[in-house]
Amino acid sequence: MKSVNRFLCLAIFIAAGCAQQTAIDKTNRTIRPEGDAFLGYAKDLPLEVIQQYLLSCVDTIKQLDQISPSSRKKLQQEVKDLYRYNDYSLIWTTLTAPNSDAKDLLNEIAECREHGLNSDHYLSDSLFAQFDNTYLYHQEIDILKLIQLDIKLSSAYMAYAHDLHHGQIDSLPLGENWQLSKRYIELAPYMKGKTFKEAIKIVTPKSDECKAIQKKLQSYLALRNEGGWNTLPDTLYINPEETHEAIYILRDRLFYSGDYSSKGLRATSKSLIYDEDLQKSMSNFQRRHDLKDNGILNKETIDELNVPIEDRIDQIRINLERLKWIFEPESEKSIVVNIPDFKLTLYKKSKEIKSFKTIVGKRMSKTPILSDQIEYITFSPSWFVPDISFNRQVLPKAKKDPNYLEQLGFKLYARKDVKGENPIDINSVQWNNVDMINTKFRALDVPSSSDVKSGKIKFALPNKEGLYICDVANPALFDFSFRPFNFSSISVENPELLAKYMLDDREWDINTIGEPMKASKPESVSLTKKVAVNVVYLTAWVDTNDELQFRDDIYG
Repeated sequence: MKSVNRFLCLAIFIAAGCAQQTAIDKTNRTIRPEGDAFLGYAKDLPLEVIQQYLLSCVDTIKQLDQISPSSRKKLQQEVKDLYRYNDYSLIWTTLTAPNSDAKDLLNEIAECREHGLNSDHYLSDSLFAQFDNTYLYHQEIDILKLIQLDIKLSSAYMAYAHDLHHGQIDSLPLGENWQLSKRYIELAPYMKGKTFKEAIKIVTPKSDECKAIQKKLQSYLALRNEGGWNTLPDTLYINPEETHEAIYILRDRLFYSGDYSSKGLRATSKSLIYDEDLQKSMSNFQRRHDLKDNGILNKETIDELNVPIEDRIDQIRINLERLKWIFEPESEKSIVVNIPDFKLTLYKKSKEIKSFKTIVGKRMSKTPILSDQIEYITFSPSWFVPDISFNRQVLPKAKKDPNYLEQLGFKLYARKDVKGENPIDINSVQWNNVDMINTKFRALDVPSSSDVKSGKIKFALPNKEGLYICDVANPALFDFSFRPFNFSSISVENPELLAKYMLDDREWDINTIGEPMKASKPESVSLTKKVAVNVVYLTAWVDTNDELQFRDDIYG
């Protein structure tokens, strides 16, 4: 009974001590020393009493102020769970010194920029001051200071593990076109009973894409520490085989970015001629930045060469974050559409099968970033015409001649007719009183065997954003290198070939697929196995040739 009462009294004093209001000493006398509260010396307290102190202090934890509000509540609970799994014992500290796990934690966080993270989110001057204040030279250890230090280290640990695994930025508040919401995984259960190095290995991203770009980030950080690269004059223009005094600077610049590697003899070359080796190096640089790879040093290329290394490091870091948000596909076949690269890539069991050019949404009608699945393909589909397109291009002509809609193959439906079952008689509409179609009607583009303007195939991804993949009415648009022409949808080049890859478990070939694309009514074919789709927004990544690619941020 005395033991129970003692623990009850301790619990009351602990709560007060953790709030830093009152304190007790080892004789249970209430005291009010200057500075922090005092609960007793660690050497005088049995293990079970320290556990009680920890339990109460953890319940009032307020150590995660630097973490974004969207993650703070989850991580506070993670810290509590971490101590619960550890039987409310000290994790990072002992009665004489921090343990080896604490040292490993601090060393890892100090180097976290190599993972694209910011160490200021975990380490602070107050943390190191707390170390000094807790382990004073030849002073007895104050148990409250020890517990507070241990909890602060656990908070830094859980925040770092969270950011390493889930990312330091939450994708949800980034705007309506970002629809990725990676499922949150509780980390504390995985860390139970493991050393710091064992636990952190579990949460470190393991995808080849993350590992590859992280390796490039480390190289760029090392290069930045050496001074980075020099810039070239904005007005510089050099033709092949010309001589120019800026050639040495150019060769140096391409060497640092890994584009110039002629026998690895950068320093020994004294030539000031824009020779063949240098032209090949320039072409490689241009390809990596999605420029015309003609080896000619023009202003567009110089602008990319002169981007500061710190900006490139930031670009790599943010894209390393974005890679952490992407779902790993569970289906045998999968598709990745990278919006800034204007490319769709088809994979089978993580092996790249084929890439296709794409057209994506304009900046004013962005293609949404999301993860979904293709469930079926519709040949000769009907299309609801975007209101803005109808109002600008069709309505003025329809007001002069309503029959123009029939010539296009358009039908009108009332907004309330969601399923599109009862078309409106075009001649019954008072067109002179219609300023915008979106107030009352919507237009449907129906298929026709002679129609050359409408989309002939639709890869359906049932999603609330209304996103789908389709063909394009004007294939010549794929000749442009910069292709944000659509109203949010994704158009793909050679859609028949993409359909063939998805239907390869059946007797379909290009000719078989071409027939229903000419039909006058829609025909849908369900896929035997759904195809996972990740629509992503990567402006930096490492390709299959281990080359670091950069693209423009087309949506800002």
